Amino acid sequence: MSTRATYEFRSANCHLLDVTVCFYIHSDGYPEGAAENFYLMHDSKYPDNLQDYASQFFRINKSAEFTKNRDAHIDTEYHYIFSRNETLSVFERESNNRWLSLYKGHWLDFVNQHQQPDMKLYRFDTDFYYHRYYTMTLKEARAFIENKKEESRILEENGKINQAKILLYDMGYLKGQIKTIEEKIEND
Repeated sequence: MSTRATYEFRSANCHLLDVTVCFYIHSDGYPEGAAENFYLMHDSKYPDNLQDYASQFFRINKSAEFTKNRDAHIDTEYHYIFSRNETLSVFERESNNRWLSLYKGHWLDFVNQHQQPDMKLYRFDTDFYYHRYYTMTLKEARAFIENKKEESRILEENGKINQAKILLYDMGYLKGQIKTIEEKIEND
């Protein structure tokens, strides 16, 4: 059975204008399926920003198609609103065509409710000075550190000692964030 849903990204291009982009997906629109769609949009190759979320969501969800709004499809059962502040609102259409609010909170919390522990997503600040945020699993964050260590080694070999030191400092900063998350998981 198909569970149809719309996914609305508000202020998707927040650097220029307030823009709303809406996608329609014909199946797997129930909360667990939508959580998987949002999970897939995380891409640790790019720093997080709302403009990329909408485009990454569209690129990774091959069945997503542009639509005017949630009411453009009378059979839409769920509606998801991803706001500028990364708040996700989830609505279910009732039999009387009213929309019942099911969830409102950070999109990562929604996604992580439906993930296995080793697949949960976290937001990491990977640059102490410029604050570049990436959404990654703990495993991806550890691999990110290893890649940056190699990059630092190459910088050092090429005489760029200060850049190599800054990179290592940032990776130490990231290691601290990983340790904090691991301690929290252990205590829960």
